[in-house]
Amino acid sequence: MSNQHANALVLKDLNGIALDHSQGTVIAVSTLSALTGSLTFSGITNADGSPASWTLNAGSNGVYQPPASGKYCSNLSFVYSNAADKGKAFIAFTPA
Repeated sequence: MSNQHANALVLKDLNGIALDHSQGTVIAVSTLSALTGSLTFSGITNADGSPASWTLNAGSNGVYQPPASGKYCSNLSFVYSNAADKGKAFIAFTPA
């Protein structure tokens, strides 16, 4: 049995680097209240190494798992389309 620990990070800036590890695995993103704009992640890669992105649309509220093909990340970045959404989401991940 693996002894992996999950970490969480609040996305409190308008945009930035969420994870700058050499690699990690995104478990989920959770919103604390409904987004008024979108929240887009980049720096996600598919299992074959090709780049992917992931967007939560306006109105998203709850816990969201990443697309099955795009849960691996390195230098994961994010951007909120509406400044009023800053701090409404957090990301749960396991580091490499």
